Amino acid sequence: MSASEQSVYRTANEMIQMSGRDAAQEALTYANELAEKHDEEGRKLWIRVCQAIEELLGPQPIQHRKVSL
Repeated sequence: MSASEQSVYRTANEMIQMSGRDAAQEALTYANELAEKHDEEGRKLWIRVCQAIEELLGPQPIQHRKVSL
C-alpha cells in the first residue's frame, strides 16, 4: 500500500470513528462540494476515501424481523 493509499485509509478510518455508517455519505458530500468548485483532484481523492469507507464497513446487514405464523 502506497503512502497516499495509507492516507486515504487513515482518513476513512477517522471518518468512520466520527460518523459511523454515515461516513461514506459525508465523503461524497465533500466530493460534490469540490466538484462544484472545479477541484477535480480533490473530488477524486474524496471518492477514493468514500470507496475505502465502503470497503472497510463492508455490506450493511439485512434487517431481519420476526414473522409470526
